Amino acid sequence: MGTAVAKGKEAQKIWDSIRFKKGGCWTDYNEGLVRRGGAGGGLGWVRLMEEELRGMNRGKRGRPYEYPDSMVEYARKRHAKDGTDYRTLEGELREIMGMTGKHAISYSQMFKRCRKLDMMGAAVAEKDPLWVLAANAANREAAGSRGITAAIDVTGMKIAVRGEWMREKWKIRRGWVKLHAIVDVSTGKVLSYSVTTEEVADSKTIFALVDDAVARGHALERVYLDGAYDHRGIWNGMKNRGIGMFVNIRKNASTSSRGCTQRAAAVRVRNRIGDKIWKLVHRYGLRWRAECTFSDLKRVMGETLTAKSFQAMAVEIDAKIVLHNEFKDIIENAVSGRN
Repeated sequence: MGTAVAKGKEAQKIWDSIRFKKGGCWTDYNEGLVRRGGAGGGLGWVRLMEEELRGMNRGKRGRPYEYPDSMVEYARKRHAKDGTDYRTLEGELREIMGMTGKHAISYSQMFKRCRKLDMMGAAVAEKDPLWVLAANAANREAAGSRGITAAIDVTGMKIAVRGEWMREKWKIRRGWVKLHAIVDVSTGKVLSYSVTTEEVADSKTIFALVDDAVARGHALERVYLDGAYDHRGIWNGMKNRGIGMFVNIRKNASTSSRGCTQRAAAVRVRNRIGDKIWKLVHRYGLRWRAECTFSDLKRVMGETLTAKSFQAMAVEIDAKIVLHNEFKDIIENAVSGRN
């Protein structure tokens, strides 16, 4: 019993050291959760709408934009955060834009514009909004100061529950979509992700994820993965990219190199000191940070998608991830004392 209590206290210290940096406390953390309620629903874009439209239309051929990308992003986040449908959002925007004397975007155009937004919230336009450029610059600046320890994992997102009677009657399998993600274990933020159908194997997208995260300015130093990624090709690919890899190696893994000396060396060390000690030495438990991030994402914004087409599902998941990262920034700023 005493050993279990000691381990529990040690785990709490580690968790608090991750969550409460720079002298934070539970009061600050709770304040961050309160501030989180304002994310995704801010109306600051109304004040900067004219300036943003001038930038988007500068040098544009054809009909100019009438509605800024920030308005579309506001609608997309509200849809992801609260599940508000686009028709209701058009009604809300009518009330908001009525105070400025301008028309609101229609729900059909809103939906089309949402599907044209790039992944991770970057708008597809000749001039990206300033907030996108600032976010990318901040990521690169942070990546230059430290190597990132990340966890890679996969979770399933449920498809809309509509038509349940038809599925039950005709024995139609609903299925799900897969969310593959790289998570920063120190912040819980998603660095890169991809959305696939359930038939795609977990290991198929790993290099696309890693290369995308590096391209976004995240300096990956080491990654933690589960046993589904224990393949020699992945070991060699990570070695070629200069990234340390820690994976749950199979118990009956061969000590022969067979074209991958790095994995063979890891197997020999694991066999010599034992699996538990090997995981403890390499802090393999940090891989669970990815599971915690998926839990946060689903508890706060739900795990069921309302979109019908696969592309629209990807757009909806992207909005959830963008909001999740914003929530983490808000909480971190509150804990560290930044406004």
